[in-house]
Amino acid sequence: MHQLHSLCVLYTNVGRRGVPAPALFANPRPWKGTLVQKRALGSIAQKVKSATTDAGFKATIGLELHAQLSASQKLFSAASARWDEPPNTNVYAIDAGLPGALPQLNPQCVELAARAILAFDGHVQPLSSFDRKHYFYADQPLGYQITQQQHPIGRGGYVQLGPADGLDYSKRVRIHQLQLEQDTAKSIHGVYPGYVLVDLNRAGVALIEIVSEPDIETAVEASTYVRKMQTLLRHIGISNCNMEEGSLRCDVNVSVYRKGEDRLSGAR
Repeated sequence: MHQLHSLCVLYTNVGRRGVPAPALFANPRPWKGTLVQKRALGSIAQKVKSATTDAGFKATIGLELHAQLSASQKLFSAASARWDEPPNTNVYAIDAGLPGALPQLNPQCVELAARAILAFDGHVQPLSSFDRKHYFYADQPLGYQITQQQHPIGRGGYVQLGPADGLDYSKRVRIHQLQLEQDTAKSIHGVYPGYVLVDLNRAGVALIEIVSEPDIETAVEASTYVRKMQTLLRHIGISNCNMEEGSLRCDVNVSVYRKGEDRLSGAR
């Protein structure tokens, strides 16, 4: 079950006139390496800049950071977590979503997640469970993501920002929760016209998602928070946090409201 090369190809155009499926392998081209998408910190500032430049408005910003854990194996299988090896070589049955395959939790991932929440002065929860987040896409062979919503492994804690981080003032950003979850596979475009390739090496790799409270109010605070998180997670050995490899990603939630109004009445 280590090599599931037959799952590498998603036939997005099978049956379309002029694009017979066997033609995909008629003249195969050599693999040209892994495609990566850079997620620069500057993009965070661009997303919230318009919400903070108008003097009549203020912004409330919450960030969801996803960091790939420095674990040797995946979250629910014994397959290697090395996503940058030849395509579909680090895949077990559960990673491919094969019928009858059952997940087995990796204790190393639990230890790393617990270490992370304690580093932020948070609390490891006495009860922790996993949930299924259902969605259907080619990069999710299970048809759902195993994550933690109701009972995450960690809650509470904070990150302190200040002059040492580049701010002119002190700012405490609270952490709502920290949860374990699976990463998705990688969709690769442009190798064969009309087709999308799927590399399952990354499917099932362990992530932690760190959800902040809506304490951030400017683009500068948002980018400073992400840089501080990146430094802390690297220092305690949780993740290498290399954005150019996709090891650290960020979802930005912005609410805008007029000054003097209840911030919960704003528009997202």
